[in-house]
Amino acid sequence: MKSKIIAIWFEKGGGGKTTTAFNLAAGLARKSKKVLLVDVDPTAGSTKHAGLTPNTLQSTLADPLLNVLRNLSPKTEDYLHRVESDPFDILPANAFLDTIEDTVKKVFSGIEVGQALGRVLEELKNKYDYIIIDCAPSTRIYNTSALAIADEVIMPMRANFLDFGGLDDATDAVNTIKTNINPKLRNRGILLTNYRHINHTRLIEEGLECLKEEKGVETLQTRISHGVDVAEASMRGLSIYSYKKSGKQAKEYQSLVEEILNG
Repeated sequence: MKSKIIAIWFEKGGGGKTTTAFNLAAGLARKSKKVLLVDVDPTAGSTKHAGLTPNTLQSTLADPLLNVLRNLSPKTEDYLHRVESDPFDILPANAFLDTIEDTVKKVFSGIEVGQALGRVLEELKNKYDYIIIDCAPSTRIYNTSALAIADEVIMPMRANFLDFGGLDDATDAVNTIKTNINPKLRNRGILLTNYRHINHTRLIEEGLECLKEEKGVETLQTRISHGVDVAEASMRGLSIYSYKKSGKQAKEYQSLVEEILNG
């Protein structure tokens, strides 16, 4: 078994990146897949979603990263936490990732940018069906590292014009990494979130068609509608399936899981 690595990334925040990463991991686990969720965002959204308190954790992603920087075995398995409700494993994050970022940049630069995170995950690649990486909303070193080792990237984006403006830059960033670092990287496409069936949304759909024609970027068939269920689930440290399995957004995230499994 070799893991499929999926990075969840978009340049702008607030598009449902962490919600998507967490619920995709939970949904795949509920399909009897072995899943690891890796939080590479120092603000630790997925870590908090899992009910963990980032700055009180004794073990996070920073620990195996530091081991790699010291030319030691990462021993990543020692730093995993279990999300029992779904269930899957998580390699959590906290603000200490900010502290060591400059060191990571110095040791792993240029075309080797993916090596640090790659080494952290190397010993786990045969233990999971899927490794989901929750990235920060930027082009910082950890995101670049994630895209440098990923098989696929999904870009969650709110269905509004403010977020649509960031699509060109996000697409170009993915294409640059594919060209220069990771030729196997597949841009799985844009996941529209906060979706409303109004004229405004139809205009965005037309814009996405133009982007597909110009740059070949697909949009996933699944749409995540506007609603409060995912936010309420996150506040309670639950997946959308544990919180309201019969709700509309739970069914939509289940549709995303099926789309990923069948793609």
